[in-house]
Amino acid sequence: MPCTVITGAFWGDEGKGKIISYLALKDKLDVCLRTGSINAAHTVWYQGNRYALHMVPAAFVYEKCRLLIGAGSNVHVAKFLEEVEATNVKNRIGIDHQASIIEEKHSIQNKRTSKGFRHNRMGHRTSNRRTRPQNSKTRKRHS
Repeated sequence: MPCTVITGAFWGDEGKGKIISYLALKDKLDVCLRTGSINAAHTVWYQGNRYALHMVPAAFVYEKCRLLIGAGSNVHVAKFLEEVEATNVKNRIGIDHQASIIEEKHSIQNKRTSKGFRHNRMGHRTSNRRTRPQNSKTRKRHS
């Protein structure tokens, strides 16, 4: 079964959303998976309407396409529900159980520090704890 993967190497403005929406209609995609965070957006023009999507995959334009938000993605619940309503995809969208939930308190916190969601300090510290080797001087030794 063929698979088409669209990636971007310049952190936005490559036109990924437009390409995906075009391919969804042209190739009649079965599934479209979106990864990333709320700070990334795809602008899609469809049937005279402009959609600036942060959560819903750009392939929503093809009504038979199953839409998924992948593991490791950050999901802002309020924005997700707003986009699901605007694009009318309630019965064909799913979120991986390993996706992270962004709550309104995180939005407010990030506005204060002017950092994007992917640079959230709490997430950064958690990942440091997992990957940092233990210092042999501070490690508890058992005799």
